[in-house]
Amino acid sequence: MRCFIIILSIVMLFGCANIIMPTGGDKDTKAPVLINITQENNMSSTEIVFTFDEYIKFNDINNNFFISPPINNTIEKKISNKSLVIDIEDGLKNHTTYHMSLNKCIKDLNEGNVLDSLSFLFSKSKKLDTANIEGVLIEAYSLNCIENAWVMIFEATRCDSVIFKEIPDYITKTNSSGKFYFQNLKNNHTYKLVALTGGDFIYNVGEKIAFNKNVISLKEDTIINLIAFEEKTKNVINDSLSFIEDSVLKKDSLNNSSLLISTAKNTRVLFELMSSNGKKRVSFFNNPPYLIKSIPAGEYTLKYIFDENNDKSWSTGDWENKKQPEKTINYPNMITIREDWDLEIEWD
Repeated sequence: MRCFIIILSIVMLFGCANIIMPTGGDKDTKAPVLINITQENNMSSTEIVFTFDEYIKFNDINNNFFISPPINNTIEKKISNKSLVIDIEDGLKNHTTYHMSLNKCIKDLNEGNVLDSLSFLFSKSKKLDTANIEGVLIEAYSLNCIENAWVMIFEATRCDSVIFKEIPDYITKTNSSGKFYFQNLKNNHTYKLVALTGGDFIYNVGEKIAFNKNVISLKEDTIINLIAFEEKTKNVINDSLSFIEDSVLKKDSLNNSSLLISTAKNTRVLFELMSSNGKKRVSFFNNPPYLIKSIPAGEYTLKYIFDENNDKSWSTGDWENKKQPEKTINYPNMITIREDWDLEIEWD
């Protein structure tokens, strides 16, 4: 009692005191760590158990989880303390390697830290197929990476007419950087590769599509980048298709600045200047010199568009006729135009 009176007297004497209470330590910012995986093949099912270093819970598993090749078997997913249990009804094919993707499916119980990347290869047989195809899915005009898109592989023997009408042989999704990976393919097989930005394997008007024009003969690990485009539809005007031809521009006396572009390729080309406030100017040239005149001062991005069909516009692709969109390249740096200055750049 005497100790309490002394402490209370000190607080009353000096006013409010900074009394430091014990804390629970630093906030947990780490995702669950995988410790062990076990697989048990039973007569009626295949059970795979993922064990972590802490208690876990689901994180939007119904949208993030998938198995490739796709299966129609009943799949039960449950959590038991620190373990995720996946129970797959019998019906897996023999001599087939399956890829289970659990990216962003699990988070820790207390802080909700999400495990971004987790996958597992499994099979009913001892031998696993491990040949792979990887790449990046890029939007054709902007060249931005596309995330969360389906990338699909079909056996080369399947006709194009059944693609998007039947279940693919293998599937995967692009990550936040637009990258995709197939890790369980068979060597010495031939495949067709396509991608869709929609939520299923069916091609719908308005979504973007990408495809590799040639059949892939898989004899070693392969890197293939895909260019996604939206097919042109009637009564739809795409601002990116408009252009201004420099030969008919009237020179603005207030804008005496110009840009001369030197390139290794001297072909028909469109150059797109985009100002920092979103104003676009597209200039067409049949051949050099590539001189853009009367440019207002400011900061610009610069895009090179290969006008392959000579229609003075950027042309999108065509899935039915297996035509890729016209290629574009972004200049790596901002272009600074100053008043009454002529700027020349060499673009390798």
